[in-house]
Amino acid sequence: MLIKKIKLENIRSYIFEEIEFPEGSTLLSGNIGSGKSSVLLAIDFALFGISPGIGTALLRKGQERGSVELYFSIDNKDIVIKRTLKKTNTGVSQDEGFLIINGEKIEGSATELKAKIIQLLNYPMELLTKSKSLIYKYTVYTPQEEMKAILIGDKDSRLETLRKVFGIDKYKRIIQNSELFVKNIKSKTKEFDIRIESFDLKINEKREREEELVKTKNELKMILIEYDKVDFSIRKKREELTQVESQTNERNRTKNALELENNNIKNYQDRLQRETNEINTLENEISSLENELENQKEENIDELIKNRAEANKIITEKEKEIRDLRYKIAEYNTKKNASNELKTRIKEIDNCPTCLQEVNENHKHQISQKEEEKIIDFEKEIQNLNILIQKSEEEIQGLKTQYEYLSTRINQNNLIALKFDNLKKKKEKLQTLEKQTRDFNLRITESKNRIDELTKELYTFKNLEEKYLLLRKEFEEAIKQDKLISIKRTTLEQKEMENRRTIEKLERDILGMEKIKDNIDYLKQLQKWISENFINMMQIMERKIMLRAHSDFNNLLEKWFSILIENETIKIRLDEEFTPIITLNEYETDYAHLSGGERTAAALAYRLSLNQVINNLMSEIKTRDLIILDEPTDGFSTEQLDRVKMVLDELNLSQIIIVSHEPKIESFVDNVLKFEKKEHESKLIS
Repeated sequence: MLIKKIKLENIRSYIFEEIEFPEGSTLLSGNIGSGKSSVLLAIDFALFGISPGIGTALLRKGQERGSVELYFSIDNKDIVIKRTLKKTNTGVSQDEGFLIINGEKIEGSATELKAKIIQLLNYPMELLTKSKSLIYKYTVYTPQEEMKAILIGDKDSRLETLRKVFGIDKYKRIIQNSELFVKNIKSKTKEFDIRIESFDLKINEKREREEELVKTKNELKMILIEYDKVDFSIRKKREELTQVESQTNERNRTKNALELENNNIKNYQDRLQRETNEINTLENEISSLENELENQKEENIDELIKNRAEANKIITEKEKEIRDLRYKIAEYNTKKNASNELKTRIKEIDNCPTCLQEVNENHKHQISQKEEEKIIDFEKEIQNLNILIQKSEEEIQGLKTQYEYLSTRINQNNLIALKFDNLKKKKEKLQTLEKQTRDFNLRITESKNRIDELTKELYTFKNLEEKYLLLRKEFEEAIKQDKLISIKRTTLEQKEMENRRTIEKLERDILGMEKIKDNIDYLKQLQKWISENFINMMQIMERKIMLRAHSDFNNLLEKWFSILIENETIKIRLDEEFTPIITLNEYETDYAHLSGGERTAAALAYRLSLNQVINNLMSEIKTRDLIILDEPTDGFSTEQLDRVKMVLDELNLSQIIIVSHEPKIESFVDNVLKFEKKEHESKLIS
């Protein structure tokens, strides 16, 4: 992986900055707090997103949004990733971003982008669920203070972290899962033994159920013969009932039709009376309206509305002119007040606040006289503007009177038009009502004729009720007998079905128990192989990898420490828990008792060793040729700073990025990027 460029917008102390990273070793130089480490945090954010609470630290204070755009290459692929931050009611959250691979753009959520980056870097995919990638942290970028914390931290936590970083914690999980699996096998074997205890009982129960099933089938055959006889009787009675019910329905329809016609005659007569009354009322109203409108006429309403709109437009323009004039008066008053304040201050000044020279009375008088002239001019302008305002207000008053007069004429004209429209509608309604009264008289005659016909038809359904009641009683008796037979039949069918299901279940249980017998032997063999062979094999593999990692780690730690500390009396090594042991004159000493430079050297040596061990164990990851060192020389003496060049030469990586405020390191690196911070804003200056 090779970092090419990064763009920062509203990130910490950066408003907008674009930084290019060349190949080789590059120093990010500048005073403490100039924004160097912010660049490293932005790179980390662009690749993996933010952890909870980190967004607030990244987004520049007072800004609503921010973004990081990182340009890099992997395996001849040009890649751009952009992530954005936005301020919310609860803090700062990450918004959606995008990824561009060789010109092909992929948009996605924060998690989707992280998954794609992990895939590109060839990191284990299980890192997707972690808030931070341990592989990246311990091979590419770790703040030096965090590495010091590992050295002096809890040894169990350190060992567990290293197991995860080395990728060998999986063996521990495999062993734990295998032991749990063996335990489950034992439990399953006991469960199987219990499940086959009833094998002989189930065979006997199956034989008894089969005998009972044969007996039930014979009883069911006899019931079915009796059921068919009753069913034939029910069907015959139902047909007869259907005929009578059809006749009854016809009679009921005739009754309903007769009742409906009687109701229609009553409704028509009621409506005829109401509409006759309404016709009389309408004729009186029409006569009254015609008399009222006899001498009325409509004016040109469009012309009146147009004139009123023009008057309103002029009023609006005049009111705007008055607002503009009052705004100018306010400006002149402000200037006049400023001149008065200057006159007052100049009287009290003895020395010039800029050059500290003495201010004489003649100079004060000149300034006061000049400001007094300005004040007189301002007052004249204000007086002229007030005259213009008064004139415009008088014009507005006349226009408003004209507007009200036109509105009154428009309302009067609308009222006359409304009355003419009302007269027209009443005449139309009168015609409609007169037509409806003629229709109602015709319908009343038709309904009376229909009543005579229905009365004759109803007489043909005489004695129908008695016939229906007799048939109904015979049908209900047949239904009652059918229900009794059906209950008995259903009971036998359920009994037959239950026996069949029980027999099928017993057959499945017996077959399952036979399979269980075969499985018990297999499970016992599997349990023995896992317990005696597989777990031991995993333990051996874990120990071999851990021993190899420990050996390589120890050799590298001694190598890097000897490069950084040219003092044969102080040495470093790893114990079995990967804890660094420091000896001074062949006596062990506590890490806290070392000088600041020695502690930094130990932490840097541990950091570089861990980087190489992980890269050796995970040879396929794509960040092997990149390392970022954040303030790696804190507390170094001049001699130790000189030895940093040996470290850089020994690393021999495609890209090394160093953050430091030590000027001497500039002579060791290929490239220098200088930063400075002014008025809370960081900038790349060279």
